[in-house]
Amino acid sequence: ASYEKRLALLRSGGTKDPTKLGPDAVYKVLKHALESKSPRPHYLVTRPAKAGVFLKRILPAKLLYKILAKSS
Repeated sequence: ASYEKRLALLRSGGTKDPTKLGPDAVYKVLKHALESKSPRPHYLVTRPAKAGVFLKRILPAKLLYKILAKSS
């Protein structure tokens, strides 16, 4: 049921979030990675991704997974 709900959301164009980034944000990070002399293996683009990495560093795994489960 949760999967079907997410799938329907994606088919309808996703969420209408005012902080949602456009393709230009990905392009900027990708261009930086391609032009870098020593590119990193991973690049973060969105605020939720950056927040997730931060929370992963400071929270115990059990608490992090509980928070992630509530957000989906």
